[in-house]
Amino acid sequence: DSEYSALGTAAHTLGEHCLTYGIDAAACLGWCIQNGKLMPAVDETWGGYHTVDADMADAVQVYLDMARAEIARHPYSLPFQTERRVRLDKLGRPDLWGTSDLVIEEPFGRLLVADYKHGSGVVVEVDYNEQAMYYGLGVLLEGWNDPADVTEVEMVVVQPRAPHPDGVVRRFVMDPRELLEWGSTLKAAADRTDEPDAPLIPGKWCRFCPAHATCPAVREKVRALIRVDSLEMAEQRPALPGSVPELARAVGFLPMLEDWLSAVRQMALDVLQRGEDLPGFKLVRGRANRRWKNEAEALAALAEAHPEKAAAFVTKPELISPAQVEKVIGGKAGKAAVEPLAMKPEGGLSVAPESDDRPAVRITSPRQLIADSPVEDW
Repeated sequence: DSEYSALGTAAHTLGEHCLTYGIDAAACLGWCIQNGKLMPAVDETWGGYHTVDADMADAVQVYLDMARAEIARHPYSLPFQTERRVRLDKLGRPDLWGTSDLVIEEPFGRLLVADYKHGSGVVVEVDYNEQAMYYGLGVLLEGWNDPADVTEVEMVVVQPRAPHPDGVVRRFVMDPRELLEWGSTLKAAADRTDEPDAPLIPGKWCRFCPAHATCPAVREKVRALIRVDSLEMAEQRPALPGSVPELARAVGFLPMLEDWLSAVRQMALDVLQRGEDLPGFKLVRGRANRRWKNEAEALAALAEAHPEKAAAFVTKPELISPAQVEKVIGGKAGKAAVEPLAMKPEGGLSVAPESDDRPAVRITSPRQLIADSPVEDW
């Protein structure tokens, strides 16, 4: 997982837990999510975790409010399902499956599938959203109702952290017959991928593909865009667009190029983190800011030592940073107050040229990698 997908998975875990047990997300503030489980405290033997902070709780609550309003609006529906695994076996493709965040089925009526998106970098449209259609089709084919008894399929995308002119909860309704017809198109496309000479077609769909950095079709697109004979000519400065049409074409390819560069960087980081050599490059530590060892204990200690400034230590809903507290208290007293309460973790790992002044980090085992890295990165 990338750090973004891991954060999204943690937010989904929070949403599922709150829907299942009928609580609000704020009730879990400060809890930790590890290995798909929500817990009141961190189990250090489990490795990485995410803490439920105000940002996550506020975003997930938007999803919870939508889900509960839908459940209440249709009291005669079948019991709602969270994280519903759907399969497309009835299309003749048992290898096609997915997981819908929320499914509500009315007997002889409407089918609703909802998809929660925690990400903020890529805005997700709901109209003819193929992922939502995929889930809707899966439930339509294997759900409680006969497809002929379903009156409409409503798809909902909830994306609280990405502004959109249509709002953070977006809906799209399809006729079940139209969705079934699209299923035939989907199956035909899936069947074509089984052909030995199936073409590789780069596009926005490559963004999360694990083969992105090494895909020959993507490499060819990048090579053509920067107009060099081979990508190995790293010392050659790529030629800039020579005309307005070329510039427009290049700008259109920028998202794919940026995604490819990101995938290449991640691939290089993976190689070095496995303890392998990457000629000309090394693994280094980035800069890290101080953080509180225990925020609640730090706030109590600071308020007791400096009661006249206690109000300035908090910006709703959390304690300000160690550096900010030092400024509020001022001088040596500020440093003395913060020092026993704060810690400075090691920075995250990144790839740098051998000429970089920072010392190289040597990885000898995966256990060392986990032990040496900030826990929340894993």
